[in-house]
Formats: sequence, structure tokens, C-alpha cells
Amino acid sequence: MIGAIDIIGVTDAFSASYAAARVKFLEAAATASLQIESFNASALGQKGEVMALDVALQKTASSKAADNLLIISSVANQGADRMAGSGVQVYILHDAEWMDKVRASGISVLYLHGVEQSLAEVVKKQVAQAKKVTLIDLSASHSLKAVVFPALSDANLAEKCTFSVVKSIPATEPVWQGQTISLARQALFKAVDALHKI
Repeated sequence: MIGAIDIIGVTDAFSASYAAARVKFLEAAATASLQIESFNASALGQKGEVMALDVALQKTASSKAADNLLIISSVANQGADRMAGSGVQVYILHDAEWMDKVRASGISVLYLHGVEQSLAEVVKKQVAQAKKVTLIDLSASHSLKAVVFPALSDANLAEKCTFSVVKSIPATEPVWQGQTISLARQALFKAVDALHKI
């Protein structure tokens, strides 16, 4: 059951630090009643903050939920773009239209946020349980494909996966947050439609 969705402004979805971005992501996932699991990294961040891979799973009641999986990652997106991928994830977790779309589609969505700790293992486990998977990387570093693809290939799971990267917009552009949200939402809605048709 998805909790009540509070609309959030575009600028409110973005953060200036990893610690703030993590709080926003975890709060949004909890408000949406998603299953949350965290994998803490062994090293602390530059400001002494706990670094982790936070995983939030959105399942539907449909029997197709276990078959078709959309993975949305903002992992390792902590550079000059001010965690743009994290902002997108926080925004869509507050987006009633997105949540309704996912519920109606009967697919599952796995949100990955933070650092690469246990990333390959988490994705491999989820991919092994699904029949068809689309992986969308919102991070400027494209760590999802770089870190995960070799592990999936070694486990003979890559053939059931489609990788997609959302264009990264430089933070120097005056309207980068709005453009980032718009481009990402288009890609995510399109991915849900594609998985729903399978």
C-alpha cells in the first residue's frame, strides 16, 4: 500500500550534499511505504557522514510484479551536478502521477541511491528473480553499467536486461533542475510502458 503522496517542488527535490540527499530519499521512500534496505560502506564520507547504498523496492499486487522490473539508479552521482539523479528519485517518489503509473502497470521498481557498496550483488539478486529488466542510470558517472554489467554477464543474466542512460545536464545551465526532471520523467514513463507491454 502506497502512503499519501505529498507534492514536492522541483528545487526542493535536489540537495547540496550527500547527507541531505540521503535523508530526502529515505523519507520519500518511507512515506511511499516502500521496502527499504541499506548497505553501509566501510569508510565515512569526506565530512564524516555515513555512506551507504540505500535500496527501496516498490511492488504491486499484480502477478506481473515479479516478472518485469525497472531499476532506477542514482548511485555515485555526487559530483558537480549536485546529485541530479538523487533529485529525480526524490521527485518521482513524491509524484502521484508516477506512483499511479507504476501501480497500474503491474511492474516492480527498485530505486538505488548512494554509493556502490554491494551494488552488483543487490542488482544481480533482483535480476535473477525477474524475467525482464530495464536498468536506468540517472548518474553522471554511469556506475550502474560499469559496475553491474560485468557481474550480470558473469552470471549469464545480462541477456534479460536493457540498459538506458538519461542524459546528464550540467549544473551551470540556469534551468538544469527542471530539464533534468523533465528528461528523466520522459525516460521513466517510457520504460514503464515498454515493460508493461511484455
